Amino acid sequence: MNCFVAAGAELQRTQVAPEADAYTFAKIAGNERVTGNQQDLSAATAEELLSELRFATNLMDEKQVDTGGRAHQTW
Repeated sequence: MNCFVAAGAELQRTQVAPEADAYTFAKIAGNERVTGNQQDLSAATAEELLSELRFATNLMDEKQVDTGGRAHQTW
């Protein structure tokens, strides 16, 4: 029985969760109210990507954009 649990957990971790994340991110990015930087980060390193995310988050924090409205405002 433990092998089935381990196999299911591995499938969830490596296949299901990444696909669900990709779908969620695509739906968010496809929202007409989502605007912002059109910078191509496809070749960015993890550090560069995290730096850009921190910059955007800090900018929204400085403009006092609440977490519920961050996708609805142009900041």
